[in-house]
Amino acid sequence: MSNRPVHYFFIFTKKERNGIIGLIILFVFIILLPSLYNYCFPDKPTVLPMDAKEYQVLLTHPNGNQATSAHYSNKSTDKKRAVHLFDFDPNTLSVEGWQMLGLSDKTITTIQKYLSKGGRFYKPTDINNIYGLNESLASLLIPHVKIENLISKQAVKKSFFDSRKSTFSHTIIDINLADSAALDKLPGIGAKLSARILSFRNQLGGFYSLDQLGEVYGLVDSVYQKIKSSIVIPNPIPRKMNINTASFDELAAHPYVRYRLAKAIIQFREQHGEYHVIEDIKKIVLIDEGAFNKLVHYFSVE
Repeated sequence: MSNRPVHYFFIFTKKERNGIIGLIILFVFIILLPSLYNYCFPDKPTVLPMDAKEYQVLLTHPNGNQATSAHYSNKSTDKKRAVHLFDFDPNTLSVEGWQMLGLSDKTITTIQKYLSKGGRFYKPTDINNIYGLNESLASLLIPHVKIENLISKQAVKKSFFDSRKSTFSHTIIDINLADSAALDKLPGIGAKLSARILSFRNQLGGFYSLDQLGEVYGLVDSVYQKIKSSIVIPNPIPRKMNINTASFDELAAHPYVRYRLAKAIIQFREQHGEYHVIEDIKKIVLIDEGAFNKLVHYFSVE
């Protein structure tokens, strides 16, 4: 027998430790492998093919419409229920009619509640949305759905919006004379935008171009495109300001001038005397061609 102390057997070299750790990891991986496989490759539900014999034509409807009969497994009762196919309107079909089509009593109750609350089937495929109706049975029923006075939701919505569009198309206003009540009639313009348009117009001294509406805070391009055909500027004569006599506060209050440019206009006037023509403001460094094209509509020298 070896005289080595017991703790000697629990001392491992680096190579041995790495080997033990590797074995532990391998064992853990083997244990978790089934779970990992199920997580990465979940089982897909098996879709069994429909037995064609189940839906074999057996009889003809006494009213002249072709009808078929089959046995359909009702999951809610686990009983076989005969399915008699015939043309029907789901909005007016009686309880007995639904029973002939093979629906369970629970599903029929769901349909009756839906219709009693104002619900309606607009197209044949809407029956796919019936809670509890088996997809296989629904696929059999859809070809036999005949809805009277069929009205699509899309057609109703289109008619509604067309009528609104027609109303708006007859509303033509002068944007420089319109009040808040007239602006509210435009599509997409509410109380807030009306107030902002009027405030911006007053600060400017009037609009000279419809494109200036795009500068109103909160008025997005989509709304502007809707109202563009309903607004006009028949007489664009904005209120002008004499830059030879205007005070700093008057200049700074204008949306196209503000503080820095107002100060520059005053300083240039003090240093070089009065402006003789509007084009003299081009000598101010802060005024480029774009700024001048806007200011020329609101400035005068007399």
